Amino acid sequence: EYDGKPVCASKEILTDLLRDDLGFEGVVVSDYASVERLTNVFGLTDDITEAGEMCLKAGMDMELPQPVGYTAKMAADADSGAFDMAYIDRSVERVLTLKYELGLFENPFPDFQQMAAAFGNPESSTASLEAARQAMTLTKNDGLLPLTDRSKKIAVIGPMGSTARAFFGCYTSAGGIEMAMSGQSAMAGVGEANGQKNRVLDLHIVDPVLGMVYPDAKSTLQALQSRFENVTYTEGCDYVTADRNDFVAAVQAAKEADVVIMTLGGRNGWGTYSTSGEGVDTTDIGLPGCQEELLRAVFEVNPNMVLVHTDCRPVVSSWIYGHVPAILEAWLPCTYGGDAIAQTITGENNPGGRLHMEVPRSIAHGPVGHNQSRGTEPTSFRKGAIIYQGYVNQDMSAQLPFGYGLSYTTFEYSDFQLKMDDQEQVSASVT
Repeated sequence: EYDGKPVCASKEILTDLLRDDLGFEGVVVSDYASVERLTNVFGLTDDITEAGEMCLKAGMDMELPQPVGYTAKMAADADSGAFDMAYIDRSVERVLTLKYELGLFENPFPDFQQMAAAFGNPESSTASLEAARQAMTLTKNDGLLPLTDRSKKIAVIGPMGSTARAFFGCYTSAGGIEMAMSGQSAMAGVGEANGQKNRVLDLHIVDPVLGMVYPDAKSTLQALQSRFENVTYTEGCDYVTADRNDFVAAVQAAKEADVVIMTLGGRNGWGTYSTSGEGVDTTDIGLPGCQEELLRAVFEVNPNMVLVHTDCRPVVSSWIYGHVPAILEAWLPCTYGGDAIAQTITGENNPGGRLHMEVPRSIAHGPVGHNQSRGTEPTSFRKGAIIYQGYVNQDMSAQLPFGYGLSYTTFEYSDFQLKMDDQEQVSASVT
């Protein structure tokens, strides 16, 4: 909505502004379930067909994801004269024009050779690996990284260590395949197939298919095994439930290792088995399930720990940042995520990623935003106004600021200058 009015039924926006003022000549489609919102949210009408007719008149040509207001009832209203057929003709003409311009009348079929050539070619693979390498964001390092001694015994521990699924978000083929394999559809506005509401779906269910779709994809474990002489793996716990299936084995593996690589994070997808993704909201922004408990148990016996975190959001834990010596935010690096992580751990890749958000210390610290000129907290409760650190029990500042990120070198900034010329053009320079 804009100014309290639903955009999908706004002639002022969809026709007067978009087409008449801005010159748009294409097709306008709805966001998912927009038409229904005219009845169940805005209360403009109780008749879903009338809601559809409002939108069509305003300039919305197609309804997604499925026809609710744009149905045979609308056509019947047009045939009887209750609704002006000119509006239907207008949108039909726009859709047919687009199809004609796309060449779909001459050749309506996909070009499978072109599709195959677009995937897995050397140029794309090189770019994908480089993107993953550049995404690596080192947010803490007390000197443990990089691990250059390949003879060290490495214990990879955590549910995200042995699956490449950890590297893919919901809007990837991995997420789509997983949704199809789960027997449910959890995309907004589509509903759930077969009435299923699975909370837990085996994290490795899509791994065999991923191996076929992305033959170059490696898990963190596989990538480290190709670089170190002695690497063990223990899952430690379930990725989302309280199942501590092998805490004891994880602790034992940590005791026997020189360095522990904790592989923790979330599962970004569509279904209720995911921990983040479309329509997947949570009341807790920390590590899912009992993953932090696993980390603490392992840390007690071996503090030489690197936390490799894969998820769409960063690690939020004051305890982890206060104790774990090295933390690598790997985000969702896709096909070559395992290689990029291993290259960063060994120093083959110098991490250059920077935080695109401020990282809060807990859910109570949110929201935090670098773009709010006066900060995010009420002025009367600003840090130091009454209690020095802000909260009674903790500093209210962000755990890490926007733009933060470490690397395996040091930087020194000096000689910063701003200059303005006669045309009021400002130039900045820094050594």
